[in-house]
Amino acid sequence: MLMLDCITHISDEGGKYWRGEVIAEFAVTPESWFFGCHFKDDPIMPGSLSLYGLCQLLGFYLGWKG
Repeated sequence: MLMLDCITHISDEGGKYWRGEVIAEFAVTPESWFFGCHFKDDPIMPGSLSLYGLCQLLGFYLGWKG
């Protein structure tokens, strides 16, 4: 369940604490799989999926950083 489509920027400099930064994108469309099963008739993206995507991005960044 990959919650990232592409990484648009990655750097070991910058960020709030100057430890690096990474920026990624995830396309959310009306056909996204989670809309059909989360709050019938009032679909929203579950917050847990946003957190899961953030964890995936952090894991990628840590691997990239070594």
